[in-house]
Amino acid sequence: MATKLTSMKLTKDERTEATGAPAMEAPRYPWGLSIDLNDDVLSKLKMTTLPSVADAFVLVAKVYVKGVRANETAESGKNRNVELQITALCLEDVDDAAEYADVLFGKKT
Repeated sequence: MATKLTSMKLTKDERTEATGAPAMEAPRYPWGLSIDLNDDVLSKLKMTTLPSVADAFVLVAKVYVKGVRANETAESGKNRNVELQITALCLEDVDDAAEYADVLFGKKT
């Protein structure tokens, strides 16, 4: 498991470049990094009440590599892509997931 999380948040320049819109109106994260959990999935995760907006959870997922692509074009140079399929996941309330936080961020000293 990784020991450090990397922020995927786009810079103001990246936000403007990606959409052509002013940074204030552009998404803060790249397309494809959002996961929508429908009612069936929420039921499988035993989430009987909806969380509040801005609540934090730890997402632990098992994935398999669904596809790997590499290409090169004159216009954009080399491009790489790895497509991951989530096959199992768990959401834990941050307060209940201290052991995950220790693994991901290191123990507080």
